[in-house]
Amino acid sequence: MLIIFIQKKLLLLLGTALLFSVDLIVAQNNLENAKELYDAAQYEAAKDLLEPIRAKQENDTAVQSLLGSVYAKLELWEKAVDEVEVLVDKYPDNAEYNFRYGGALGMVAKQANKFTALMMLDDVKFHLKKATRLDKDHINSRWALVQLYVELPSIIGGTKANAMQYADELADISPVDGALARGFVERAEENYQAAEKYLKQAVDIGRSATTYTKLTELYLEMELPEKAFATLQEGIGQTKATALKIKFAEMANKYDKNKAKAVAYLKDISAKDIDAKLQNKVKKLLARSRS
Repeated sequence: MLIIFIQKKLLLLLGTALLFSVDLIVAQNNLENAKELYDAAQYEAAKDLLEPIRAKQENDTAVQSLLGSVYAKLELWEKAVDEVEVLVDKYPDNAEYNFRYGGALGMVAKQANKFTALMMLDDVKFHLKKATRLDKDHINSRWALVQLYVELPSIIGGTKANAMQYADELADISPVDGALARGFVERAEENYQAAEKYLKQAVDIGRSATTYTKLTELYLEMELPEKAFATLQEGIGQTKATALKIKFAEMANKYDKNKAKAVAYLKDISAKDIDAKLQNKVKKLLARSRS
């Protein structure tokens, strides 16, 4: 009888171990699938895979980190704060987690009433600045501080000098980011000539879709559509970027100019390189540009 009892116990333990092992394998597979969905910008699908894993594996750092990023992409800021706060508590000297926590807190503060936002401001600054101290080359935390000091009222520290401090730090790390940040600050101050100078520098350094887009946006704000068209044309020639071609077509329809060129750019966009939503947008723009 004792032998039978022991055998049953062993079988039970073995069965439990096997089930646990299967659960881990399934969870790991789902995590890998969620990463692929995240990389493909399918954030809702990634969330649906991650939330059940998170419920079962409460202390899995990889799951918490990815789920926090998914929530941020979906602009579910309070949920993002909850996930990243756990990571900051576990790894207080991790620059990326401090940045993500400070950034998510900042977005919650932007959506809150003024009193709540003011109460949260010190925590936002603390974690973003801590990220810069922990990692002398951390670009995103410095960008966040540039934007924060541009948006804050001067009475609570929102000054050009504070914003430029972090723009200068960005320039030391990445010249193109530094030029973009300085252009961003000057544009916010409506110092358009200085903004143009810096954003042209960014274009000369980066020759990327982002740099051409930012210079184009400045020209549109300055009500200089011809310069905006010329910038986009140069950018498309340099980068072949789909985003620039779509922007050109949108402007062509808005200003009723350069429509033939817009059609050529839109027809050059390969459907296999864009998702269904963007394909639909291109079709609509193409029809409007032909009219």
